[in-house]
Amino acid sequence: MVTVDPRIPLDLVALIGCAAATGVGAVRDTARVRTGESMAVVGCGGVGVSALHAGALAGDGAAGLTGQVIEVGAGLVYR
Repeated sequence: MVTVDPRIPLDLVALIGCAAATGVGAVRDTARVRTGESMAVVGCGGVGVSALHAGALAGDGAAGLTGQVIEVGAGLVYR
C-alpha cells in the first residue's frame, strides 16, 4: 500500500502503477532481457512503451528505434 498525493490525477497514478510496472516487469523479470540481446514489442500503449523504455535501459540495442517509436506513440497518446 502506498500513499498517493491528492494533487496527482488518478488516471496518471493508475498508468504508472499498472502499465509502467507491467511493461518493465515483462522485460526485466519475465523475458530477462540483457545487454546485447534483442526484443520485440507489439503494441505501443502504456505497457508497450514502458517495455520499450525498459529494453533501452537493459541495453537491447534498439535505442534509436525506441526513440522514434516513443515520439510517434507519445504524439498519439498525449495530444
